[in-house]
Amino acid sequence: PKDLAIVAAVGRRMVNRPEIPGRIFSALGREGINIRMISQGPREETIILGVDNADFAKAVRVLYNSFVK
Repeated sequence: PKDLAIVAAVGRRMVNRPEIPGRIFSALGREGINIRMISQGPREETIILGVDNADFAKAVRVLYNSFVK
């Protein structure tokens, strides 16, 4: 769909850490960002999310502040 933006969370430390996807979904949910698509790479190092285009910048900022900052 034209109104879907793709955001990927990538990290080697996500493998065998079930709390990481929960933190991702919780952080986005707290900010009112609706996740419209979810996919995971075969090696469990990447979680790919689809969000509304309007929420793209906010979603990136939320994930950055939750995991990097």
